[in-house]
Amino acid sequence: MAKPQTKAIGEQKPRRLTEKQERYCREYVKSGNQREAYRASYNAKKMSPEAIDTESWKLMQDPRIAQRISGLQEQITDKVVLSREWIIQTLIDNAKDAREQGDFGPSNKALELLGKTDEMGLFIDKSQNLNVNVDLGDILRQRMSAAKTIDAAGS
Repeated sequence: MAKPQTKAIGEQKPRRLTEKQERYCREYVKSGNQREAYRASYNAKKMSPEAIDTESWKLMQDPRIAQRISGLQEQITDKVVLSREWIIQTLIDNAKDAREQGDFGPSNKALELLGKTDEMGLFIDKSQNLNVNVDLGDILRQRMSAAKTIDAAGS
């Protein structure tokens, strides 16, 4: 005969998140902003920004909230990784298929796109802004020094 389960004294059943708390978690994951998430989830029209910050801070201290946010973020990360892996694998397959059929245009395009991925980093799109710090004074000094060396060697 099965023995009935008993709870230890003081042990409570874990509480589920309320609808508002669940919405807060989802809104926070979307925006990354506690204040915006709180406003979207609770009636905060008459609350000061400081009061909203305090209440959203309290929510973030709840381990259930933190755990739910972490879980939602992991789901998003998994989807992004799967999508990225799928795209890369599809480009590889397309490049192989096109090459096997002797259709080098699509094959080359697929290879070009693969080369532009962060994993490869082989090509830089001209539309991307490059942040290059160059000391023009150093370049001019180097060129002038080289020119002097050439002049001295030619004399």
